[in-house]
Amino acid sequence: MSVCKHDEPKGFKQLLGKVLRTTALLSCALMFTAEVSAAAADVPALQNAMGEGLPAPSFTLKGLDSKPYSVGGRRDKPLIINFWASWCGPCRQEAPLLQKLAKTYHNQLDVYAVNVTQYDQIQDAADFTRSFGYTMPVLLDTKGDVFGQYQGAAFPTTILVDRNGIVVSVMIGSVSEARLMSKLTPLIEEPEKAEHNNPLTWLDLAGEDD
Repeated sequence: MSVCKHDEPKGFKQLLGKVLRTTALLSCALMFTAEVSAAAADVPALQNAMGEGLPAPSFTLKGLDSKPYSVGGRRDKPLIINFWASWCGPCRQEAPLLQKLAKTYHNQLDVYAVNVTQYDQIQDAADFTRSFGYTMPVLLDTKGDVFGQYQGAAFPTTILVDRNGIVVSVMIGSVSEARLMSKLTPLIEEPEKAEHNNPLTWLDLAGEDD
């Protein structure tokens, strides 16, 4: 598992230029080898802090397309929330998978790519999403408030929310397709199972035949 911690100094956004972005990339790369074990040890605590089994914190953010996107309460589809930054290597690793899921399951699943712009720049985020051909909404957490609501501590962080608005899984660091699908498939198949197991479905159909 690869993660990027966001331990940038206060005022990072204002100071960030080409030199500091390069430094952030190099620091992130060093953390892959020096701090991955420590970050992995923190995962259970982070998952607990992020509220698996609890309602997803409500928020509304504007996207790169200037449209507002909201989370909170019941939804028509399950949701992936992915917190990321353009300078984060593991975020780049899993970007093709997120786009694949967004394209393949667009009728069954919402995917929100939340750029934590407090630790990034809008132009870099736009370039990142363009390079990976993102068709999903790209939300801008300009002050890091939403990342804070979810007790975010590393990039990338992927959160699965079911149709009832409940956080069912928190995955910290880059995630494999097999692992993500093992958690996502039950959420996607929920309505089909519910309809199949509902005795009223057969009764209603039988009544129509009479």
